[in-house]
Amino acid sequence: MPELVAPGNSPEMVAAAVQNGADAVYMGFGVLGASKSKPGMSAADFEKSAEYCRIRGVNVYGMMNIFAVDSEFDKLYESAMYYNRMGANAIIAQDPGVIRFIHQILPDMPVFGGENMGVNDMQSLKLASAMGLKRITLPTELTEKEIARLAWDNSAELEVTVHGPLCMAYPGGCHVNALFSDKRSRICDRCGELCRTELKSEGRSEKYPLRLRDVCLIERLGDLAAAGVSAFRIAGYSREPEYVAMVTGIYSRAIRDGEDPTFEEMTVLQKAYSHAGFTQGIFSAENGVLPEMQGGRDGVGTKANPRYFAALRRYYINNEYQRVPLKFAAKVKPHRPIRIAAMDDRKNVAAAQGDIPTTAYHTAMTPTTLQTQLFKLGGTPYYCDGVRSIIEPGLTVSKDCVTKMVRSMTDEITKKRKAHVPHGERQYPGTSRVPNSDAPPILTVEVRSASQLAELKDAPLPGVIYIPAAEILKNRQIIEPLMRDPNVEIVAALPGLLKDRERQNMENRLAKLRMMGVNHVLAESMSQIVWAKELGFRVRGGFGLNAYNSRTLAVLRYFSLESAAVPFELRFSQIDAMSKELPVEILGYGRLPVLTTAPGLLKGRGDAAPPSISDRSGFNYPVYCDGSGGSTVFSSRKLFLADRAADYSKIGVWGVRLVFTTENSLECAAIMKRYTGRGDYRPQAITRGLYYPEGEPAGDIL
Repeated sequence: MPELVAPGNSPEMVAAAVQNGADAVYMGFGVLGASKSKPGMSAADFEKSAEYCRIRGVNVYGMMNIFAVDSEFDKLYESAMYYNRMGANAIIAQDPGVIRFIHQILPDMPVFGGENMGVNDMQSLKLASAMGLKRITLPTELTEKEIARLAWDNSAELEVTVHGPLCMAYPGGCHVNALFSDKRSRICDRCGELCRTELKSEGRSEKYPLRLRDVCLIERLGDLAAAGVSAFRIAGYSREPEYVAMVTGIYSRAIRDGEDPTFEEMTVLQKAYSHAGFTQGIFSAENGVLPEMQGGRDGVGTKANPRYFAALRRYYINNEYQRVPLKFAAKVKPHRPIRIAAMDDRKNVAAAQGDIPTTAYHTAMTPTTLQTQLFKLGGTPYYCDGVRSIIEPGLTVSKDCVTKMVRSMTDEITKKRKAHVPHGERQYPGTSRVPNSDAPPILTVEVRSASQLAELKDAPLPGVIYIPAAEILKNRQIIEPLMRDPNVEIVAALPGLLKDRERQNMENRLAKLRMMGVNHVLAESMSQIVWAKELGFRVRGGFGLNAYNSRTLAVLRYFSLESAAVPFELRFSQIDAMSKELPVEILGYGRLPVLTTAPGLLKGRGDAAPPSISDRSGFNYPVYCDGSGGSTVFSSRKLFLADRAADYSKIGVWGVRLVFTTENSLECAAIMKRYTGRGDYRPQAITRGLYYPEGEPAGDIL
């Protein structure tokens, strides 16, 4: 039976999940356990909650869902050790550098891969398994058939999100928190849900184009279990404990009974927290046709219903879900004290000795009457799972005696269940720093359309040009003259999302590009790196790899990358301090990506994505569709660093990438001239991004 995993951002939410049937809880402390509205549990609260779960046989998964920078690994070491000592059954992580780090310091601790790893194809699943991950949370952007295909591989346990808020962004492709929020968090469960605020699509009054309905797969649990899914995850870490109690209780009953929810249960689910209705999301998509997923356009969205929540809270505070089995053995003989022993599912044993039985003048104790008493374990997490007894006839013992013996045994077993033996720990692993290069960075260029390169006659050519694979084939007359320059490297850019079913078409395109003489590709995931290398290409790493730290660069080095782009959320000082395990590339010009969606989610008129989205302040965010059908929302302002070359030239980077989105060919040429000191062009609305420690107001960034 699949495990039901619920969120726990506070001791109360943990209790709400456990008392309503959760088999496991994912939780954290401090910044690792923070949500948009709460600072996260204290270490003492986490310890108390972990013990609470351990007594009741509920697994605890410690959250380390952060894309870490180098300076944070000391704290991550302390956090991992704390999770280990407090009884976490596994640690959830998604940064490759962090995953490798955990394996080094806690080699026996199970590590689970978080959703933001973006495991969406067979190659990425095998890579995740090779990284030592025991379980992977799959993205919600997968269909039922795709999930079944991955589960069939059986290289690691799979977890699927079955209920809760859906994110518009593809895993690892959301930068809203960094750009909009003052906190600029890289902790993925600390989402502020700012994309759910009021916006306009194509200038129309569609107020919430980025808000999706809650996913609800309760009617598909049987299909998922039959496919081989190991765990069902309830999302909603930022929501209330009452929400967790309600959803967990209904899903727990559905799993336990193997039946669909009743009409009343579905009504409660919807009225309590999803006025806009539910969706099965991409899970139920067929032939590329998505079900209705957008919701909350009327401004109601998903809001808590206090009427339902008050009763739910009373239940989980005042009741105890009996989930731990106890087997009893009893011996009642004349002239000897009654003896009863109990054993739980972990082989913990407790025994008690009571009064000497007396002769029964009315009702004698029998195996049936003793069993009836032992079944009365209300107020404890235990239930009687059977009684073996030897009782001489004609004897009796008072009910109070048996009750005291049971209380003594359950207290002793509870004490034993609290005990925890940590995994073996290793010292902090040191690293040797690869020094920065003294060579000045080269300019690289990324375009969306080959036509943006049409006016490069008088402009200095960049060292590397990234172009979508389809654009190269459609515009040979523009690309082939550039390829004849020995100082220019043409790189075929792969889509950010490339599923198994799309790879054959892309492989055919790449074969044609090889015939043209294109030998490099730009990969946005580790699975794309492996796949492209198997096809014989040399590979450069894109921003989608989320290489925030030196340890992740060290992991990527094993793939023999030519270079790797580092995220624009990093400060120049952080990039400077990184060990340059690979040649490093930064974003030096262009609109900042706000979020990237899976195909078909962001809709304008008809089925196409809108050309732009605007907010209440009048800022306009262009939308670009890539070759896979996915869409990227970009900032209204353009990152501009041509006059800050002295800053980025001394931090050891190999390349500075100019990313052109909405620019025409003349603007592209003017920008390239400016970055090589041959012009004075400057866009009207610019930003310095997040590179500088002093930062800038959010409006100036976006």
